[in-house]
Amino acid sequence: MNDSFWYFLDHFGTHFFLCNLFIGLFVGLLAGFKRLFQTYLSASARYRLWFFFLALLPLPFLPRELFALLKKIPYSSFSQAAQTGLASREMVQNSGAFVSAFNELNDFAVSVRSSVPSLLPILFSTLWGIGVLVMLLITIRSVLHLYALKHSALPIEDPELVHLYLRCFQEIHFTKKVPLYRTHLLTSPAAAGVWRPCIYLPDTVIADSTIDELRFMLLHELQHTKQKDGIIICLTALASIFYWCNPAVHYALREIRFCRELACDAAVLQCLKSSEYRTYGITLLNFAEKSSLRHTAMTAGIFL
Repeated sequence: MNDSFWYFLDHFGTHFFLCNLFIGLFVGLLAGFKRLFQTYLSASARYRLWFFFLALLPLPFLPRELFALLKKIPYSSFSQAAQTGLASREMVQNSGAFVSAFNELNDFAVSVRSSVPSLLPILFSTLWGIGVLVMLLITIRSVLHLYALKHSALPIEDPELVHLYLRCFQEIHFTKKVPLYRTHLLTSPAAAGVWRPCIYLPDTVIADSTIDELRFMLLHELQHTKQKDGIIICLTALASIFYWCNPAVHYALREIRFCRELACDAAVLQCLKSSEYRTYGITLLNFAEKSSLRHTAMTAGIFL
């Protein structure tokens, strides 16, 4: 069993390292594509462009049997599919290139394992595992803070604020019920949750903000909920755990956060009058400066 464990570390370390290089290259291609066509892409399109990156993250953890299966698929089969009309030319090219990349990655991993001392992959796997454990503990701490936030928050019952909240639903054409709470544990408004999202307003924000400022903040948080950003935030939190050592992934995660906020703001601005654009921007900037990033990695809001 001990030999099997070291064998696993040896093979996984090499495979994971090469997959990280492949993912880093893919991030570079996405960033280049985004920069080249940014004038033609909407804020929402730039945000969703990074979903391809998220879909690639399970690559190092896929069963080896899948790599072996893909290796048996000849590229000629895709050409035959195109000739018989079973697939479009674009689909054939993309599918064939994807399988080819898988095969080349697998072959390269075999050649690297044969030329690299086994101690290096084992050392890499061990350091990676320690880093994952540390990041996991940090994430658990954030989740515990989120639970404390949910249990300490109180429903907002002020009639004027409740009426304003219902108006915001109509403005962004959102029909899902999202509870609104007040809390003393936050310094800036936030939306949290995936299956049952909630919006939290700090007590200080409620007391010190005007009706217009509260409206803008509620529109912003509701739009995050409408976009289902909670799912993306959970995925990026997992990515930060398992890819803590990959600078390309950290860059991509920063881009996702930035594009998420741009997409949210662009959607909200479509619901506002042009005369309200400046006030909306100033409101968000003011609360972003007051925000505290220590709260949790599982929330979306002005402070992210």
